[in-house]
Amino acid sequence: FNRRTINKQFMTSRVYDSFKGQSTLFTTWYNDVHDLVTEKQHLFIGDDFQTKHLKLKEEYLNKLNEGRITGLNSNEIENVCKKILNVFFPGIERQSTTNTKGEGDVDLKAELIGGVVVKVQIKNFYKNLNENGIGIEVVKQLEKAMDKNDNGIIMTTTTISSEAKALAEEYAVEGKKINFIDGKKFVDLIFENIEVFSDEELINLGLYKELMIV
Repeated sequence: FNRRTINKQFMTSRVYDSFKGQSTLFTTWYNDVHDLVTEKQHLFIGDDFQTKHLKLKEEYLNKLNEGRITGLNSNEIENVCKKILNVFFPGIERQSTTNTKGEGDVDLKAELIGGVVVKVQIKNFYKNLNENGIGIEVVKQLEKAMDKNDNGIIMTTTTISSEAKALAEEYAVEGKKINFIDGKKFVDLIFENIEVFSDEELINLGLYKELMIV
């Protein structure tokens, strides 16, 4: 790919580690490299492709915000979020209730090694119905479902208001850290982790594996 640098974050740890030595001749893992250059090539193969890729993501985000993707309802959005976040938080699960603690609201939860708890609230809003983005009420809902030292994530298909971000900073002082994944980052995560989805799941997302919008 024209000798372009491949960011280490896209490599498996064992492939990255194999490059650390000073040897002229070394071995590495074929399957890992093959997956990298066939499934993630859109991340580093050239300006023309990158430009097309950025336009595709922008078009997809617009369709998502307008609710124009067939079959991608709130339930499917939660399945997509679970699939994506499982890459970072293995074993994350959907919650059977949205009222886990008083008035709190949690859609996904992961309990990781070391007692780390991640609680996720997902909001699928359409831009024309929610011009100002996620507000403070959503942050309050998640906070009420969190214990001290829990990690919270609000994941949405729209934007985040400045008021919501300010409130999250206040809760962080109390030991309840809340981060945000807005619509743009949500789309980025779908495209960056496209290989985790089956062909059927991609159809539900309105995409093909070749990163074309259905």
